[in-house]
Amino acid sequence: MNSPYGGMPQYGQGPQQPQPQWGQPQWGPAAPPPPPAPPRKKKLWLWLVPLIVIVLAATATGAIVLTGGDPLGGASASDSGMQPEAHTPAPQGRDAAAVTAALRAIDPCALVDPAVARQVGNPNAVTIAKGPHACFLVAGANYEPGDPGVTVKVGEYSEQLLRYFGFPTTIAGAKAYQYSETAKHPTCRMEFPVSFELAIEFSYSVTGGDGDVCPVVRRYAEAAVPRLRNPAAIAPAQRPYSAWDGCTLLATALPGDEAKKYRYRVSGSKDPLAGCETYDSSAQKVGPKIEMFYDTPADLTGSQPRSIAGKNVGMTTLGDHCQAKWDAGPAGNQNKWFADVTVQVEDSSCDAAAALAEHVMGLATGQPGQVAPAKEVLYGPGDNDTGARGACIDLAVTGSVPDCEPYQQVTVASSAQQIMADAAINRNVQCAVFNDAIVALYGKQFTPVTWGSHCFFVDPKHELMIQVNVNPKDAPGDYGQGSPGRRETTIAGKAAVEYTDDHNTEYDIYLSPTNDLRAHGNLHIKVEGQPGRGKDMPDAYNTLPPEALSTAEKAMAQTVEKYFK
Repeated sequence: MNSPYGGMPQYGQGPQQPQPQWGQPQWGPAAPPPPPAPPRKKKLWLWLVPLIVIVLAATATGAIVLTGGDPLGGASASDSGMQPEAHTPAPQGRDAAAVTAALRAIDPCALVDPAVARQVGNPNAVTIAKGPHACFLVAGANYEPGDPGVTVKVGEYSEQLLRYFGFPTTIAGAKAYQYSETAKHPTCRMEFPVSFELAIEFSYSVTGGDGDVCPVVRRYAEAAVPRLRNPAAIAPAQRPYSAWDGCTLLATALPGDEAKKYRYRVSGSKDPLAGCETYDSSAQKVGPKIEMFYDTPADLTGSQPRSIAGKNVGMTTLGDHCQAKWDAGPAGNQNKWFADVTVQVEDSSCDAAAALAEHVMGLATGQPGQVAPAKEVLYGPGDNDTGARGACIDLAVTGSVPDCEPYQQVTVASSAQQIMADAAINRNVQCAVFNDAIVALYGKQFTPVTWGSHCFFVDPKHELMIQVNVNPKDAPGDYGQGSPGRRETTIAGKAAVEYTDDHNTEYDIYLSPTNDLRAHGNLHIKVEGQPGRGKDMPDAYNTLPPEALSTAEKAMAQTVEKYFK
């Protein structure tokens, strides 16, 4: 059970509805939980629905807008005059179809300049296309797997939560995010955001040893910025499938109105923009996929052969999908490791995958519908590149951007009963109740935001996240059953339970304002370790600092002393 105020308990059963005879009656109307989240939290490209109209010359349709439910449950003003939270306008993103059209037209190999390599002592450096929209700069034409090189990917998937883990930096005046590791397998990625969901990525890694390789990446990224400031001046590539991105090609290849059923997202493993996955919201299942990349001749071993449009295609059943894979001919590279074009599509059956493959083959030398490309793709250091409002950019919750709001100041009522009632109407009350204690003990850098039925205090360094709740409904004693180290205690004269998770990455306190763990209503604080910024592979478990538990207890005690004595 997911409590609308107290969060999801880490262990055991969630809080059950307390019986009325256990203690105090329910404090104020509890907001209903938010509607169920979509099964897939990945953002998918709704813009392709109207784009298909251009490509297929079909009847125009309006874009679909997805909105979450009202987390406050539509409650009316309380006796204190508390009003529901006002939602502020969301920052406007760039036209996704225009950005994609601009990216399709960029030759990725034009962004990694061999002249820069020659300046640092690599006179024989050459570029090798890894796909329609990805390129590799290597030391010489005789590249072998494992040799280091600088890779550029035009159209890497990147959104607010992925950028949350990146270290923000500025490269030649353009906003970028850095991700790196210096030990054992030194690597560095630098991404220029170009929309709320896409980026242009430069990367470099070496096998073994220690060291910082980011200066290498920065050198090439800086050299590319002047070209990216005028993308229309970059000559387009003339390689197989370079006129297409994967999502537009897939949508165009699907028969009839089927393309309109799906949401789309770039997903290529080797060349992100040249791959696409779909999701059918009405059927709650994954739809067709496509991926294109340059490689050695496609290996069809173990698949069922089928001849489609004169090509030998390997058909392979993958769970409830079927994959069709084929060699689409020479890629135009001299290096044997990237000499051929591999294309693979997936659909619900092998017959459907075969039909999709035939349509894709027929479009190989075609062009997508005409869309005016974006004239600018880079962001400035102060530009909003995520769609998040204010400090919501620092919230590490999947899919939080549409609903997250910066804290809106409210007046805290003078009585505990009224505070609990107001908290059920306006989630900012939770922030206001805990604000003084959090700022005093953790620092002014922690900024309150609201999301779902919660308040979070977020840190721009992304090392710690604090969640607080004022919950008029659930009994604190029902939380943390079976969790390690769970214990009942007293804080500021009030009964409470506290517990951590197995890895000591989270610490929760649930306190009863009525000093009865079985009674309705609780105050909650959770501190959660975060990985910081800039790691290429963020730690799976971010252990809390030793003082985290005692500081959280002090924050709870100060809040109780001020508002709930």
